[in-house]
Amino acid sequence: MVGGTDYDHRYLLFIWRFDRFGYRFGNNGEMDTEIWKEIVGFEGYYEISNLGRIRSLDRKVIGRGNKYRPIKSKIKNPTKDKDGYLRVYLFKNNQKHLSRGVHQLVAVAFVDNPYLKKVVNHKDGDKNNNYFSNLEWVTAFENEKHAQENGLKARGGNGAWSKLKPEEIVNMREMEKEGWCFSELAKVFNVSVTHVSRIINKIWWKHI
Repeated sequence: MVGGTDYDHRYLLFIWRFDRFGYRFGNNGEMDTEIWKEIVGFEGYYEISNLGRIRSLDRKVIGRGNKYRPIKSKIKNPTKDKDGYLRVYLFKNNQKHLSRGVHQLVAVAFVDNPYLKKVVNHKDGDKNNNYFSNLEWVTAFENEKHAQENGLKARGGNGAWSKLKPEEIVNMREMEKEGWCFSELAKVFNVSVTHVSRIINKIWWKHI
């Protein structure tokens, strides 16, 4: 074979090997092996991989006439939420459960958390990059600091409602629980103390 034909052949062979053996290039440009673990709370139903993929498992469910029917394993396609994070809906006992963030599922399964931090941060700022090596456990303040230092917090408008994003509201309330006072939070998030008070007391952003 010559030129592009030979290249196309080798490319297709690589794709086949990825599908068959679970190889993929990691963040460092090296080949990573895909490792699967059961999702906590959904054992026997779903698995999460260190590369950020989710699959259902082979199982049998009760169908019409109380007869069992087989369900084949398949890769789930996540959807992007309004904040840009990839999420999936998981089902158990034929009931739909709350959606789960892919980054959170990967972190729980593959990222050490010795200090029991509560927030999962994307090191490179790419919310679609859910490789285990791109994720880290941080505090709400560390997450906010990382976003501000890397220009990930684009502000819109000047109104009280447009200054902050939903994820920042979550971080602010978490930091308040950790002992941050209103004046400190106001400096971190670049808003007034009154603004902070109304958010913490859920006068504003009640739905979060």
